[in-house]
Amino acid sequence: MIYQSLNGYSESQALRCIHIGLLCVQPDPDDRPHMSSIIFMLTKENMKLQPPAEPAFFLGRESASSPPSCGQHGYNCD
Repeated sequence: MIYQSLNGYSESQALRCIHIGLLCVQPDPDDRPHMSSIIFMLTKENMKLQPPAEPAFFLGRESASSPPSCGQHGYNCD
């Protein structure tokens, strides 16, 4: 996710931005931070961030040779 040709990037800063981005896309809008909180989180590196909730859905990797199982990725087996 980090463009490798950027010189002098900080991996911890990039991971912090990704973490904050995940907080901004929480399924429940009430769980998303306000813009003022986002600015505070971006400027205060020592501020501990709450963990984001699990995504509402996840399209993980599957083996191309294995067919989807019942209930997986919305497949209905009825």
